[in-house]
Amino acid sequence: MVLAHEFPNFATQGLALGNTTIKRVAEYYSKLGYQVEIITGDKALKSYQPSQPPLTPRRRKPENKRHD
Repeated sequence: MVLAHEFPNFATQGLALGNTTIKRVAEYYSKLGYQVEIITGDKALKSYQPSQPPLTPRRRKPENKRHD
């Protein structure tokens, strides 16, 4: 979706054009699999930070025990 079409909805919520752009960039990189954090003092903008996917626990590889 083009930012120009999406912006009026965000403007009615009080989100500025710059903040809308930051939100879109954060979502883009999140979809690519990057862990994204929006560092800001603006709580409204911070609320649009993409959620982090849950970590998948790693399992230990079984040790190969040698029987001599």
